[in-house]
Amino acid sequence: MTDLMLIRREADGLSTRGELHLHPGPQHLCYTLENPWLDNRRGASSIPVGRWPLRLRGEGGYHAEYTKRFAWHEEMVEVVVPDRTFILFHIGNYHRNTDGCILVGDRKGTDFEGDGSLTVWGSEDAYTRVYRHLHEAASSDGHLHVIDATGEGAQ
Repeated sequence: MTDLMLIRREADGLSTRGELHLHPGPQHLCYTLENPWLDNRRGASSIPVGRWPLRLRGEGGYHAEYTKRFAWHEEMVEVVVPDRTFILFHIGNYHRNTDGCILVGDRKGTDFEGDGSLTVWGSEDAYTRVYRHLHEAASSDGHLHVIDATGEGAQ
């Protein structure tokens, strides 16, 4: 079984940035970007702290887009959280791209041309590189361990 660990490191009220690692490890895979903690509100909140199952999802808009866009892409990887659906790992740079999901990136940044929030850059490259780890974790009944080191209170 392969598990992943997401450690949230920074929060600015608009975005929450972290690091994704293989677990146990840690082996750094990439940076992550989520929404802030908004009581697990669908499509708007980061996911709660805890240990959440991963599964493969072969339906939906992201699945259709990514299997068309990338010849190597199979199912999307979903984090299974109570009262939520379609929490996926996907490409994006800004908190407004998350839709309650987890974005991946190679570099940390700031949205200087927009609202000044935390960002991730190099998202497509990061997704291409870490997808095999995400897929392996989901296909082997792995979990995502979420740890909040921001003090934001994402319980």
